[in-house]
Amino acid sequence: MDFTFFEYNDDQNHELRNPIERVRRLITTPAKGTCFVGSFNGLICLVREEACKPVCICNPFTKEYVNLPEIRIDGDDFDFCTFGFGYLPSTIEYKVVAIHVSKTKLIEVYIYTLGSGNGWRDLGKFNSEFCPMYNQRHEHGSFANGSIYWAGANLQTILTFDLIEEKFCGHFAPPPSPPDTDLESHTIGVLGEFLYISILDDEEEGFDIWLLKMKNDNHDKKEGEEHRPSEWSKELWVNERHSLALTKRGDVLTYISIDNYLNIYDTKASTSKPLVDFKEFVCRVFPHKNTFVSLKELGEKDTEIIKSVKGGRKP
Repeated sequence: MDFTFFEYNDDQNHELRNPIERVRRLITTPAKGTCFVGSFNGLICLVREEACKPVCICNPFTKEYVNLPEIRIDGDDFDFCTFGFGYLPSTIEYKVVAIHVSKTKLIEVYIYTLGSGNGWRDLGKFNSEFCPMYNQRHEHGSFANGSIYWAGANLQTILTFDLIEEKFCGHFAPPPSPPDTDLESHTIGVLGEFLYISILDDEEEGFDIWLLKMKNDNHDKKEGEEHRPSEWSKELWVNERHSLALTKRGDVLTYISIDNYLNIYDTKASTSKPLVDFKEFVCRVFPHKNTFVSLKELGEKDTEIIKSVKGGRKP
């Protein structure tokens, strides 16, 4: 599996010139058979299917990566595992959360803080009230506003894990949806700084985009602060399930996995224009910010270097 990077120039008029300025590819990825969890402040979190050292953190800009240690779990009755990854700028901490779900729907939660030297910490066992949904698309938790969010197992609840306090808090219902639909028809993700859910609208043959917004001032949650109330707001309509980013003019970057196209959707004209044809299967596209953040300087001693080649290709 390869990493392919492209840069989007938001100041470029895409009606006159393609705003995709550069495409660069890493030939060798740091982990085989991986799923994407999250990308924050230059670091990417990937997870493998195998239990031995399942989590890999990498910075594709500096080529550093580290395999986190194995999570040792008592017993063999676990059904599946889901992860979340987030960055707390107030404390300059990167944290990975692992939720192991048993066949009885009892869950065990572990957390890893990069560079702390504490390894995986066991936060305890919880009942099915906190159980995330098993997702055939292997989507993991989404991080926004200081918390990681999962779709609940009953398809009626969004699970909330406060990354600062390191505990579950204030779960809430997803936005209203048409009758007889379930979250398998929806996508949970992050658009800009907001958590979003896209809900399939069969009549309009597209997706309503709901953003989770704080009811009071939109600022980063501080340690010890109560979990602030929030509400869903229907903001956009797009023609694709996966929304990646909002442009300055209010358009939405989307990705069509079937056709392997990166598109830009004009929300005013309700039209879509292809920007990149990847010409091969790309399993996931996600926003990423290049930084010089060093895993070794954060305190990860077993850091290694990704093998790569120079050069790239134009879209």
